[in-house]
Amino acid sequence: QKEPTGYFALSDPTAMMLLSALHDRGLRIPQDARVIGFDDSPEAAEADPPLASLCPDPETMAEQLIQQLRTMEAEPDYSNITYVKPRLIERASLGVDVSKKTGPPLSKDRRDACDAVCE
Repeated sequence: QKEPTGYFALSDPTAMMLLSALHDRGLRIPQDARVIGFDDSPEAAEADPPLASLCPDPETMAEQLIQQLRTMEAEPDYSNITYVKPRLIERASLGVDVSKKTGPPLSKDRRDACDAVCE
């Protein structure tokens, strides 16, 4: 049976356990398999290799929540689901050489907000 080449975990801690388990099985990350976590915890950047992660934008989530609550208040039968596209934090577990990437990092306020939403 062929080994999967990509994994997505529902949290960074789970993804980091997966990194360890894959390493114990002799697989190299990202050469043999790539891994993405979710919530961009501070430990993700310190993992070996650094873990790519998805983090939803807290401002967008707050705006969507407020809009949905107002709609639900006006329309008690409202039952739509809103999806918020997360931001991909690219790191070595995806095979990305972040030293060659450019662009502004998240500000401390945005980073703190993301941490608070993703906890």
